[in-house]
Amino acid sequence: MIKGRDSMGNILTKYPIKRVAFKSAGVSTLGGVDIYYDATIGRLNRDEHGKYLGNFGAKDLILAIYNNGNYELTNFELTNRYDPKEIVSLSKFSPNGIITAIHFDASSKHYFVKRFKIETSTIDKEFSFISEGKLSKLIAATVDLLPVAEMAYKKDDKSPIEKEVIFLDEFVEVRGWKAIGAKLTNFKVQNIKLLEPRISEVTEEESGMESGAESEESSEINDSTPSVETTEPDTLEMPKEIEEEISKIELQSEPKVEKLPEIEQKIEENTNAEIIIEIERDEKEEAKNVDSPREVIIKVQKPKPDDKNRGEQLGLF
Repeated sequence: MIKGRDSMGNILTKYPIKRVAFKSAGVSTLGGVDIYYDATIGRLNRDEHGKYLGNFGAKDLILAIYNNGNYELTNFELTNRYDPKEIVSLSKFSPNGIITAIHFDASSKHYFVKRFKIETSTIDKEFSFISEGKLSKLIAATVDLLPVAEMAYKKDDKSPIEKEVIFLDEFVEVRGWKAIGAKLTNFKVQNIKLLEPRISEVTEEESGMESGAESEESSEINDSTPSVETTEPDTLEMPKEIEEEISKIELQSEPKVEKLPEIEQKIEENTNAEIIIEIERDEKEEAKNVDSPREVIIKVQKPKPDDKNRGEQLGLF
């Protein structure tokens, strides 16, 4: 329960206390805080002074690499102090981050390049990642993903100084933090310095390759699909002779039915009869397209006794 500042608070226990020890800290429910490093005084701050290290949560750590070849994990308390003369790199710690280091091995008198991940979890303790010789020293170290270095060397004492740009991520693979690394060169090294990393160049190349592959696939699909040409149908003119024949056939389509006197008498006597009209033509004359009289046969049938429509007059059709 929250009380005023003049309140004495609650009694913890009535018994005498021998020792009070801090057991664990809870996780903050607030958001992360932005931490900056001011190299002029060697301290952390939240006032946006110096280098921005990142947004830190309750369990985040800081990775400090020193020029004596040691690294250390620390918390991000603002009371921490890092001597700018001893610091090579200060950054937010990432468990999957890779450290690239160039160091001189005193026993073999050669320069080596090594890449490794942090495998320790102890806080506020320094660990050495170079050889233990007295003259062994760290030349350069970085946490960049794709670091680039420039080396100046001589093939012999009389030859001029030559320079070479080395992509360190391609030069050596990631190994354990205690490994010595890969030999940089057999020639006499004059100077080694780190250049700007090539992260942006790699991302642009990868995006360009992906877009190029997509365009090639789409072009292949377009080439494989057959092209369909739409053509308008040609208008044909009908000959006049065929038009005249068609007009004659249309005039002859309605047959003329002539009533015979005998059939008329039967229809009058059987008004309730069903009429069936059958039209017969001579197929030979129709083939010749010659007008010929048509024979109409009318059959009269008496209705069945069970017919429901008995007494109704049916039409002639």
